[in-house]
Amino acid sequence: MTDLGFVTLRYDKRSIGESEGDPKTSGMLDLVNDIKSAINFLRNHPKVNSDQIILLGHSEGCILATKVNETLPVTGLVLLAGAGTNLKEPIIYQNRQTIKEIKNLKGIKGKLLRLLVKEHKIAKQIEELFSKMEGSTGDTIRFKMKKMPAKWFREHFLYRSEDVLEALKQANCPIFAITGDKDVQVNLEDLKRIDDLEKPNTKTVVIKNMDHMLKEFKGEKTVLNLLKQYKKEANEPIHKHLKDELSDWLIKYYVKS
Repeated sequence: MTDLGFVTLRYDKRSIGESEGDPKTSGMLDLVNDIKSAINFLRNHPKVNSDQIILLGHSEGCILATKVNETLPVTGLVLLAGAGTNLKEPIIYQNRQTIKEIKNLKGIKGKLLRLLVKEHKIAKQIEELFSKMEGSTGDTIRFKMKKMPAKWFREHFLYRSEDVLEALKQANCPIFAITGDKDVQVNLEDLKRIDDLEKPNTKTVVIKNMDHMLKEFKGEKTVLNLLKQYKKEANEPIHKHLKDELSDWLIKYYVKS
């Protein structure tokens, strides 16, 4: 993007790198406010055109960027791997993908996992998680002996998928939503929801052989070996098709000829 003449501001989320804060006590709205602070910083920067600020969000960042634009409108939204839903739906989707993979897994490993992982137990556990988070009042709770960020979950769950789609429908800026067909963490079918809004200046793209980390992946889609996959491709470049699509979109709407 800098090659096209854009100033870019990238920052680490709370507690990552040199960013301060505790992710276990931070809520979704705290992260939204962090983005608003970044926008206000840019709007007062001498090298930035304050009338042309684009938000690019990845995964949870799609939800956060959509929420921010409701009260602090920007001039463009780029939503990578997570457009059109709240947090709850991807959690359910990922668990369904895990169950499906275990059912189809061959060999001794498959048999063992089918004995250990029961579909009804997974569904019950997810239901318990949702119920406990939605009924919480504090920053954290204990769930299955583990300290978890209740405030973060609770605020995310209050922001329903219907709210996300309504916010995108009301947005007065170009929207570009992109998901890879090898992404097992979000459902690429969610892009159809964006298309169904029938908004002008809105585009969706499915990129072949791109996973959730925006890297090229030509293997079989997997949830069980996901961490191994991400670790192996950690130093690989961003998918070329993604860069080409994003460049074309930016040039169309924001780069003066």
